[in-house]
Amino acid sequence: MKWVVGMIALLVIVAGCTQAVQKDAAMMEKEDAASEQKEAMVKDESALSPEELMEQEKKEASEWTPEEVAAMEKEHEATMSGAYQDWDKAKFDKAVSEGKIVLLDFAANWCPACQAEHPQLIAGFENLNDPRFVGFRVHYKDDQTTTEHTALAQQYQIPYQHTKVVIKNGKVVLKSPEAWTAERLVSELGALV
Repeated sequence: MKWVVGMIALLVIVAGCTQAVQKDAAMMEKEDAASEQKEAMVKDESALSPEELMEQEKKEASEWTPEEVAAMEKEHEATMSGAYQDWDKAKFDKAVSEGKIVLLDFAANWCPACQAEHPQLIAGFENLNDPRFVGFRVHYKDDQTTTEHTALAQQYQIPYQHTKVVIKNGKVVLKSPEAWTAERLVSELGALV
C-alpha cells in the first residue's frame, strides 16, 4: 500500500513539474517573440538614415495643423534669448572668429532633464548679459536633429543629451555631461574670462 501511495505521489509531482515546465516554456516563447519584435523595430529604425528618420517622424507629426505648428514655433522662439539660441553654423563660425566664449548645449526635446535645464541656461545667459558669451542649442537625437547636428555631435564626441561643450579661442576648454543651473552657467563661463 505504501508503494502505491508513493507511486501516486511521484506521478502527481511529475505531472506538476511538467505543467510548470510547459508554462515556463510558453512564457519564454512569448518573451522571445516580444524581444524579436523589439529588435526588428530597432533594426528597422537603425537602418534608416537621419533624413529618413526625420521624414518618418514628420509623417507622424503631420496630424498637427499649420496653426498649431506656427504656435509651437512662435513659443519656442520666444523662449530663446539673444545670447542663447538655436544652432546656426554661420553665427557659430562668426562667434568663434570674434574670440567669443561659445557654449554648445546638446539637448533633446524629449529629454526631461534638457527641458528642465533650458530655462536655466536662458536665465544664465541673461544674468551674464555679456556680449563675449554666446550659446547654441544643438538638437541631439530628437525629431529636429539634422545631419549637421549629428556631425557636430560626432565631432565633439557627445555621449548623450544635456552634454555641454565650451569653446574658447577655437578650442574645447570644458565638456560637461551634467545638467546646469543658471548659477553654474554664470560660474563656469565667467571663470573663463
